Amino acid sequence: TAERPTGPAVHSTAEYATKLTSSLYMALKTERSWESHRCPLIGRNLPGNTMLCGVDELNELSKEQFDQRVSVLFEPVPALTNILYNKIPFGSWKAVIDVAAVAIRNDTTEAEKVEILDAHPRIGQSKGLSDLSKKEQGAAEPEEVYAELRTLNEQYERKFGFKFIVFVNGRTRAALLPEFRMRLERSRLLEMEEGLNAMVQIAYDRLRQLATA
Repeated sequence: TAERPTGPAVHSTAEYATKLTSSLYMALKTERSWESHRCPLIGRNLPGNTMLCGVDELNELSKEQFDQRVSVLFEPVPALTNILYNKIPFGSWKAVIDVAAVAIRNDTTEAEKVEILDAHPRIGQSKGLSDLSKKEQGAAEPEEVYAELRTLNEQYERKFGFKFIVFVNGRTRAALLPEFRMRLERSRLLEMEEGLNAMVQIAYDRLRQLATA
């Protein structure tokens, strides 16, 4: 679950992806997984369910295996993995996210967009998290922070009908509270766009982390 900072430091999804390309390439080129080439698992020093295979192998996986690998970046969400599986072959893992960013906006219904957003855990959630979500949620914080997050999550989901998704980017949960309150005042359309954009940024950031693990 991640957040996107506000203010002048904010980048669009496209800008964020471009910014990561150079560092991702340097991290991945020794594995030769940036190109379409069979290679060792990316993230080999992490638990098995957080690793990515080489992209050549990805292109040859069964649907079930493909879903498992892609879910490392996006969380399990059939509405998205079904679309991506039909876009095989991919030339790189970054291309998977690039295609997903476009497909989410152009090839999904509103109900599918909600399904994609709801695949991510709530900010402050502590149970049922993937390994990468646990890492993104960060260290424990005071109970009053969790209490306010529970209230804000309930208000947000009641108003918009989907989960609050933010690119945390290393921030504490307490630091997220002002943005959470601010976003509750916005329109549903804007919040859906913001959440989907954050979800894609989270995927790019996860790829960056796995490439250097």
